[in-house]
Formats: sequence, structure tokens, C-alpha cells
Amino acid sequence: MADLMGTFRDGAEFREQSRLLEHGLHLVDQGQPTEAVAHFRAVAHRWPHCVDAHFYLGTVLGRLGDRDAAVAALRSAIALNPGHAGAHMNLGTVLRDSGRRGEAVGAYRQAIIAEPENVEAYLRLAAVIGESDFTILDADTETLLLALIAHPNVGAAAIAPALWRAARAQPEVARLLEGKWRLGGAVDALARCRLTLALLQLEVVCDVDFERMLTELRRAMLGAAEAGPLPQGALAVGAALAAQCFLNEYVFYETEAEAAAVAHLQANVTAGLDDMTVDPALVALLGAYRPLHRLPGADRLTGRLWPAELAALIRLQVEEPLEELRIAEGIRTLTPIVDRTSQAVRGQYEENPFPRWTRINLPVHRRAPEALVSALPSRPEVTFGPGRVSVLVAGCGTGLHPIMTATEYRDVDVLAVDFSRASLAVAIRQTRAHGVTGIDYAQADILELGGIGRTFDVIEAVGVLHHLEDPVAGWRVLASLLQPKGVMYVALYSELGRRQLAPARAYIAERGYSATIADIRRFRRDILAHRPGHPLSACYFQQGFFTASHCRDLLFHVQEHRFTLPKIGATLDQLGLRFLGFSLPQSAIADEYRSNFPEDEAMTSLDNWNRLETRHPALFGRMYKFWVMKKDA
Repeated sequence: MADLMGTFRDGAEFREQSRLLEHGLHLVDQGQPTEAVAHFRAVAHRWPHCVDAHFYLGTVLGRLGDRDAAVAALRSAIALNPGHAGAHMNLGTVLRDSGRRGEAVGAYRQAIIAEPENVEAYLRLAAVIGESDFTILDADTETLLLALIAHPNVGAAAIAPALWRAARAQPEVARLLEGKWRLGGAVDALARCRLTLALLQLEVVCDVDFERMLTELRRAMLGAAEAGPLPQGALAVGAALAAQCFLNEYVFYETEAEAAAVAHLQANVTAGLDDMTVDPALVALLGAYRPLHRLPGADRLTGRLWPAELAALIRLQVEEPLEELRIAEGIRTLTPIVDRTSQAVRGQYEENPFPRWTRINLPVHRRAPEALVSALPSRPEVTFGPGRVSVLVAGCGTGLHPIMTATEYRDVDVLAVDFSRASLAVAIRQTRAHGVTGIDYAQADILELGGIGRTFDVIEAVGVLHHLEDPVAGWRVLASLLQPKGVMYVALYSELGRRQLAPARAYIAERGYSATIADIRRFRRDILAHRPGHPLSACYFQQGFFTASHCRDLLFHVQEHRFTLPKIGATLDQLGLRFLGFSLPQSAIADEYRSNFPEDEAMTSLDNWNRLETRHPALFGRMYKFWVMKKDA
């Protein structure tokens, strides 16, 4: 319950109201919500102007699923106190649960107006925005979405699809996507679309129509720069486009003529930096084709008074990458990397740190570490020893996983290891940028971790073991590091879930595409030539298709194993591990399992799950995610 007590008259009446309200909260804490509802109703009847009686009544009714009554009670609280942020916020949640998303957005907006520093209100707003479908984008909604994008605690990935749909609702953008534009008009129109420009600088575009439009716009701007001055608005548009291209690691296709023009542009920008006459719009345009930190003398771009649009781009493309290079030099080596496959995988992620991400939702409230598995239907009895809980994130990539682990749970110390120093450098920079502590990063090979002389309460290996030469050998090493009563979280590729990628893999082998950026661009261009419905078009409905590193990880990886559930079951027996349950992408999957196999209340029969996946190959997406512990625990 929110700690939001109303204002009452002094003396005995105040004390009596407080006592009764606290008793109602005690009933909630004791698991008696029905009794609490009756109690709060009685308090509200006795004191109709008691804000918190209505607030607590509405909140408990919402939890019980009596949504109409909850809405009425919460609106009564708001009528008495329009600035009650908690009432607006809980009203938004009830409305969202009722499918009334538009009203929920309005309620969360009022919560933020009442309490601008309320992080949870922003996070709840982000959740309902992520489910929304915008057909009209008015000025007030655009302002709200821009505030959401700018909030440092709101992650980009969850809300980006809805925000791109909102951007599409802008008439200017719709015309651009139809291809009905000339350069001057296109730049002017896009410069006025604040939401679209903000999105381009925040999150990768996973939309074929947007990619085609942006690729053509970039080419047109390059041609105009060759002929003369760029049109007004080119700096804002060019900087946003350059941010987008940096985020997707320059995956957009470019022609040979463009490459020659870019070389000429780079020479002009470099010369302009020498005599301080460079046009900021040309710097931005160059950044849309090449990362600026690789420009000779890139440090000359820092420490200068640039227009705001270019200054933000230089932070992204120069200052942060140079910081990562400095960080990489100081990363400690925990184990050697001697296995040839491990070395090859390290090489891939040194060239393309993975995954690319910008910002994430940091949890407002931390949970006990035991909550990692307590929600599983199998109800495993997990108790960690006194003191802080030790966690190993084996294969931490660019830090997304360990940051979430370190911020979601209380009293945890995280050791996060990876092959790639480049990935680790991104992870460390992002950890510092998000203000997260309690993570120790080191370079290591999973196959060599047996010699570090440590064990862990929790081990998490997500999307890592299937890239080893022998996944079972790596898994055996991790099992040896697990405390007797510890738990392990594992994610492995599904053979059935990834079968829709088989045509693309065959196409890559047939055409001889390599894993270079030039061939990845060429492959993507050729795939995009196929209409939806063609077997190869499945690629561009994959989020991973839209960045160089993710596309390489998805389709060009140097080593990939895929698993079936029978194979996982046999491996668990071999390693002496017990299956505890899946982390499912949708609650409807659990409902489907229960309806088919009601006798398995724990939902731990891999044979049953295999039958269900055989009927529904997309059941787990592309990857199984599950918890295990030692059989003798």
C-alpha cells in the first residue's frame, strides 16, 4: 500500500481515523482483502471526506478484480484531493487492466503532474504506452511521449514499437514513408517532427518502410552536399539520422558511388577541422555513414562549442566510444581464453559488441533473491545462506543482463564475465551511466572458470552455452561452481523455434555471404527485395535483423548449437541437475500447458513440454529459458 495518509482534523477524530485506516492496512497485510474492503467502506461511510479511506478501498478493490467499484472509489479520492498522485496512479492501473488504455494514459499523466519525481508513475505510463496503438498524435500526447523518452529511468526497447507507430501517425512522416518527397521539403518536414527525431536518437528502427525512407534520405543528403549547401534543417535531421546509423552499426546499404562520395566528404570535414571552418551539418552527415570516433584526429571534435544537435551526436559517437577504449585497457583477465572456438567467438564480439542497447527500466523496488524462483509452479524450496548472495553471470555481453540482476534483487554481489573486452567496456560504461553498483566485471572463458576457486548461490548463463564448441562441457563447469542449494538460470536455442531462420541460413551459404559489414549489408538488401510471404521475408520480421551485431549474431554466428527438449532432459540427467521450470514469455503458455496436462501441477515434465512445442513450434520463441538446481539439493 502506498504511504499516503490524508489530512484530518486534530484530536480524537484524527486518532480514530488513523487507527481504523491502519487496521484496514493490517487486514491487507494479513491476506484478508475482502475483510479490508468492508472495513474501508465503513470508514468511508463514517467520514465521506476521508481521502485515504476511498483511496485504500479503491486500491484493494482493484486487486480483487472489482474494477468498476475500484474506479469509482479512486475517483472519489481524486475528487477530494486532485493532487493525490497515488490515486491517479492506481486508477491508471485499474483502467489499464480493464482495457481502457486511453483513460489509463490520462490517469498516469495526472499522477506525473501531481508528483513529477514519481518514477513508478513514469514506468507504469511506459507500460501502457507500450500496449497502445496511436492513430492520431495531438500536441499534448506528443509532449507526453517526449517527456517519457527523456526520462532517465524509462527504458527504450519496451516502448519503442508503440512510439514508432505514433510517429507513423504524423501526416508528414506518412508522406515521407510513401516516397512522396523532395529533399528540401523532406528535411523541413522531418525537422518539425520532434517525436521522430527523438526516436531516431534513442532506439533502432525495426521497420522496413522507415529503413528504406531513411536510406534514401541519407543518399539524397549526400548528393546535395556534393552539389552545394544543404537545406535548412539539415543539421537536426542529419544528427538524428547519424545517431540512428550509429545505433544500428551502419547496417543500411550503401552503393559504391556513395562510398566514393563519403570519402570525399570525410576529406572535406577533416580539412575543415584543421582550419575550424567545418559546417556542423556536414559533420553530422558524415556521422550518418561512418562512426566519428574513427575519424583521424577525432578528439578535435570534443571540447568545442557545437550546436546542441551536434554536441549530442559527438557525445554518442566520439566521447562514449573513446571512453570505452580507455575502459577496455583496464579490464582484468580472470582466465585465459585458449579454446579455438572461444577465441573465434571472442573475435566476433570484439568487432560487434552484443547486444546493442541504450537505456533500460531500472526496478523501483528490489526483491529478495529467493524470488528468483519462488513464482515457479514447482515451488522449489530455495534458501540462501546468511549474508549477501553471490551471483555469476556467465557471458554478460554489454551489461544488460547483470545490470538487471544487480538492480532487481537485494543484497547480491555479481561477478559478470565475458570473452570480449569490447563488450565488457560497453557494460562497464553503461553500469556507471545507470548509477549501478555491486557488479565486478572480468574477461574469462566459461571453460576455464573451474580454476577460479569460487562457488555461487546463483549462476545465470543466458544465450551463451550454445556458442561454445562443446556446450555440455561448459555447462558441466558451471554446475561445478554452483553451491549445493544454489540455482542456475539457463537459456538455449530451440531447434524448433529457430527453424524459420533455416531458409536464410541456406541462402547465406548458397550465395557465399561472409560476416563482414559489407556482406551483411548486401545480404540485407537482397532479403528486403523479397515481398512479405516469401520464406526469406521471415528475417525482416525479426528484431535482430535491424542492427549489424544482432544480424550477425542471428544468422552469421561463427558457432551455434540448437537444442531440443529431450536433449536438454538428457543433459540435465548427465549433469545431475533437476529441472525447476521455464521462464515463459507469455502467461497464456502456462494456461495452455495446464489445460493439456492438468495432472502436472509443477509443470516440470519436459516430455509434456516437448509434445506441446511440437504442436506449437513458436511456443518458446527462439530460446528456452529455464531454472535448474542440483538433484541432491
